[in-house]
Amino acid sequence: MSDALLTRLEAVVNRLEKHAKKVGAPGAAADDEEEVAEQILAWGEYMKTHVQPFLDVCAKYDEMKKIGTDMEKALTQTGVVIAASVDCKKPAQNDMMKFLGPIVEVISGSQNPKRGKGFDMEKSFGECIQCLNWLLMPNTYKFITGQKEAADFYMIKIQKVARDMEEPGKSDYRAFVANLKKLMDEMSNYTKEFYKTGLVWNAKGGSINDWKPNAKKAAAPAAGGAPPPPGPPPASTGPPKKTGGSGGLGAVFGELTSKGHSGVTATLKKVTKDMKAKNNKDKPVLKPKAKAPAKKFTKKEEVVKEPKLYLNKGTWFSENANSSNGITEIPDVQLKENVYILKPRDCIVRIPNKCKSIQIDGAHKATIVFSSVVSLCEVFNSSRVKIICEKFAPSFAIDKTSGVSIFLSEENKANPPDIICSSISEVNIVVPGATPEADPIEMALPEQYISKYDPATGKITTEPVVHGD
Repeated sequence: MSDALLTRLEAVVNRLEKHAKKVGAPGAAADDEEEVAEQILAWGEYMKTHVQPFLDVCAKYDEMKKIGTDMEKALTQTGVVIAASVDCKKPAQNDMMKFLGPIVEVISGSQNPKRGKGFDMEKSFGECIQCLNWLLMPNTYKFITGQKEAADFYMIKIQKVARDMEEPGKSDYRAFVANLKKLMDEMSNYTKEFYKTGLVWNAKGGSINDWKPNAKKAAAPAAGGAPPPPGPPPASTGPPKKTGGSGGLGAVFGELTSKGHSGVTATLKKVTKDMKAKNNKDKPVLKPKAKAPAKKFTKKEEVVKEPKLYLNKGTWFSENANSSNGITEIPDVQLKENVYILKPRDCIVRIPNKCKSIQIDGAHKATIVFSSVVSLCEVFNSSRVKIICEKFAPSFAIDKTSGVSIFLSEENKANPPDIICSSISEVNIVVPGATPEADPIEMALPEQYISKYDPATGKITTEPVVHGD
């Protein structure tokens, strides 16, 4: 952490501690910064409780040290931005980007790591640290959750490496993943509580270019004393404003003044007693039609069922796996057995051995990792699913599903599988790059088709729609 950032944060904390003492003292004057204390102290507690354990793990290994340093630098500056947002009005885009300089520097420097021992860690950090763009976005907590999911692929690879390690490296590598996920989850909770619709600035505040953490200290009234009276309005140096004119409201008021009350109302009709509604009780009165009470729609809460894993007639059933039970592994599956995964939620299901077939039903925000399959891997009635094939799969079937990414291995790239789809959207295939150092290549499956009837053959030909040149 740089000395400049440390000094600024210490000044903010000192101001808040003094303010808390003032509020608790008898006869203390009311202060308009109670909201500041809640927001900034909550961020300080987040740094201490959820960020520091991650930094402690990173300090143990050379491949993690730079990640820890960059994470501390970016999140410290985030705390400074939060403090400034309470005192300052929303800055111009150029001023805001200058203020976000340390964060932008960390994000930019984390996007293209060199392949080496800590490559997967740097890639997972590079995906996660982009979540700090929430400072410029409206849907903060959803964006942070999305970045955490984007890093899941590399976190799984870190856990796979840790599985084959000896202690203490095994527990430290797993702690790196667990603490990084916890850090992201708690940041999402923080923004959901304080900045659900985006970072809020003080409309009556000053310029961010002139902001200092203790800028309001001298202006605060002493404890027990009354605030100073408001000063006189600023003297006008320009010419006096005109109160009327040749047109508009000026002309209306000019006419009223010249004609007087009787002259203006001479042409108006007078309302007699028999014309008043209270004297015409025999006439029917139109009454507004009573509105039917609005229907209340209550969202039906999904019942979370107990996770189950059992073998029945040659098929392994994994039901209702969720994030509470961590990674669900099916270690005893045999070559002639099938696997049926039902309604996994926000979790990882791993099949380490080769099996006959895999069926995934009703998955949401789940990652399925398997070694090899003899016949077919099928996904249906699902959304936001990642399928990672470590060795080989001859075919995939996707039906009534959206948001699926299928990661193929080098072996599968050399022997491409058949992919059968129906009623799909947002389905991508990710294959390894041309060289081990190259980035993976992501390709989207077509969702629109054009069909033509051929009168010569009496058949219909169908081709995917190609957009662009």
